[in-house]
Amino acid sequence: MLSIQYHCGCCNQVVSSAEKDCPNCGSHNIKSPYGFWIFCSLTCLALIVVLKLTHLYFSDHQEVPISQSVLQVINDKHK
Repeated sequence: MLSIQYHCGCCNQVVSSAEKDCPNCGSHNIKSPYGFWIFCSLTCLALIVVLKLTHLYFSDHQEVPISQSVLQVINDKHK
């Protein structure tokens, strides 16, 4: 079974989640195992929002070409 482990920021020793400082070096910098996954999730969410907004912007500002028949072009040239 995969257990979630906290690590010391200084000596990278495994510490329990209840400890406030490292028993090996006394550092108060305890790294959470969730930080990387939260960063990845937020980055993916931001990318999805940007891509969706870009898609909506370009779909709203797309010009529809108007095709003219050959007779309209000839009549316009003669006027």
